[in-house]
This record gives sequence, C-alpha cells and structure tokens, in this order.
Amino acid sequence: MNIQEAKQSLDKVIAKARVYLYKPIQVAEILYRDRVKKEINLADLETYRNTSKRWRDIICLRFLGRTSTYSARYQDDIFNDNAIPPQVLVALGEENRKNKGNEPGLRRSIDKIYEIVVYGSTAIGISKIWKYHIELPQ
Repeated sequence: MNIQEAKQSLDKVIAKARVYLYKPIQVAEILYRDRVKKEINLADLETYRNTSKRWRDIICLRFLGRTSTYSARYQDDIFNDNAIPPQVLVALGEENRKNKGNEPGLRRSIDKIYEIVVYGSTAIGISKIWKYHIELPQ
C-alpha cells in the first residue's frame, strides 16, 4: 500500500465519522503511540486493538466529556479492510515516523480530527444555548 492510498483511507474514515469522531481519534492515537512511545507494532493488530480504545477514551473524555458506548464489534470495524486495517496503519506510521509527524497531508488529516472535535463540540454547546435564548435570523 502506498502513502496516497493510505491517506485516502484515513480521509474516508474522517468523512464517515459520526458526531464524536471516536474512530478518527483512535487512529490518531495509534499513530501517535507508534511514533512517540514506540510501544506497538502496527503490522500486529493485537498490539493495539484493545489498548487503542483506552487511549481514545482518555482523549475523548478530555475533549468531549464522554467515551464511546458503541458495541465492541462496531468499535473494531475501524480495523476492517474497508476502513483502516493494519496495512494502512503501517503505511501511515512509516510516513509519520519519517517526517516526525509533520508530513503536510497526514498531519492535516490528524489535525482535522482534533479541530472538528474541538470546534464541533463547542458549536454544539453554543447552538444549544442560542436555541433557548435567541431566535436566529432566517
């Protein structure tokens, strides 16, 4: 798998993400742990399948104030061939390590995940306040 195909897979997961972006956040945490902590083998799913859910939940609690309540099967769908299987993570991880996390395309995708989470959760909170306090113009 080449890096362009891997980035397209990541962008597809981001585009399909539901409101709280649990899966894209999980991918970002896996890539971060691989690059910084060097504690996992991206080719071996079992080295991060379960622990990556805990890493994701730590970030989600911090940014969103909640964690995923989806079934374990749904949460594992992220690693299916039509999403982000290990071979995609291997390609993304190689690029991430090679460029110390600063490769523009990959970095943009990961930054986009966090930007959406932060701005999205802020906008949701603000829209709820506005809904009850002011009438928005048509």
